[in-house]
Amino acid sequence: DWDYPIHEALVRHARKIKANLVVVEAHAGRRLAPWLLHLTDFELLRTSPLPVLVVKSARAWRRPKLLAAVDPMHTFAKPAGLDAVIMDAGASFSRALGGQLHAMHAYAPVATGVSPFIGESAETVAEVLERTERFASRDFERVAEKGKVPRSRRHWVKAPPVDAIPQMARKLGAQIVVMGAVSRSALRRVVIGNTAERILGDLECDVLVVKPPRFVTR
Repeated sequence: DWDYPIHEALVRHARKIKANLVVVEAHAGRRLAPWLLHLTDFELLRTSPLPVLVVKSARAWRRPKLLAAVDPMHTFAKPAGLDAVIMDAGASFSRALGGQLHAMHAYAPVATGVSPFIGESAETVAEVLERTERFASRDFERVAEKGKVPRSRRHWVKAPPVDAIPQMARKLGAQIVVMGAVSRSALRRVVIGNTAERILGDLECDVLVVKPPRFVTR
């Protein structure tokens, strides 16, 4: 097809033929300034209402390990239904490929010296952090339980997702990482970045990116 820009052309054609999945090759290179450059891969992840499978490896899947990266704490107001979509997609691929599904939540605790706690006592700060951590662990267990992931395949990591997800994927030897992406305004991307985009460059395996329910492409 003659169409422009490429990522919008792909979405238009996928919707035209009522596709269920978009499969693309990961292009070499990595963006150092996500808000300055616009590459097809990342724009497709933002705009596609369909799941996008980004193929980064030429290895065949043979009973692969899949890692579903969820965020039950809903960081940056992430849609609550996205975790269920991630788990469902991971379970579907795992069954179809005869693979093994793992689930993880990367929880980055807030440092006691940051601005939200200015003026609070050390005891109050410690109590808030302890309660938040307990809630994070509890919510992750609920998500994993609903996804029927055995306890031995649940990984709750106290580290930023940008670091923890690639590290866990390498540790497990995962061939597919399943994660969610939310299209945000340009300003919010500058301030907080987009976890899916930042992690994509560090992952060595294939990545399945899904969108929340009722996502509407622009």
